[in-house]
Amino acid sequence: MVDRGYLIRVCSGGLENWFSEKDSLPALFRNTDTEHSTYHVESDVDEALAVAAHQLIKPSRTLDTQCALRIRFSDLTEFGIPVDPRRLGQTGVANVDHSHRDLIGDKTTMASLTSWIRKRSLNGEDRVRRFNK
Repeated sequence: MVDRGYLIRVCSGGLENWFSEKDSLPALFRNTDTEHSTYHVESDVDEALAVAAHQLIKPSRTLDTQCALRIRFSDLTEFGIPVDPRRLGQTGVANVDHSHRDLIGDKTTMASLTSWIRKRSLNGEDRVRRFNK
């Protein structure tokens, strides 16, 4: 079976310097984790719903700017990153929670993935979406 769509990693801020000349990458994945929460989406609408649902789990209940890092399945193959679909999300929105996926990878692998996606973005690919409050 071929996977349609792509995965997104929802992030609060951190991408302000994504397109700057600085070489530092934002910390989009926690360095201590080996399972990294993402959502499988098939359209821009799915992406926006996942980001909105992700806002619901914030204890402060205030809206802030969110970003979605778009991860293609070919990126995961490139870096040998497995996807675990077994754990449901925790947003309280059933459709979004069922699209939850965990990427399995260590700090170095996830930093390499982030660097790769940044490079693809700088080459004109649509890999980062910003959602303003």
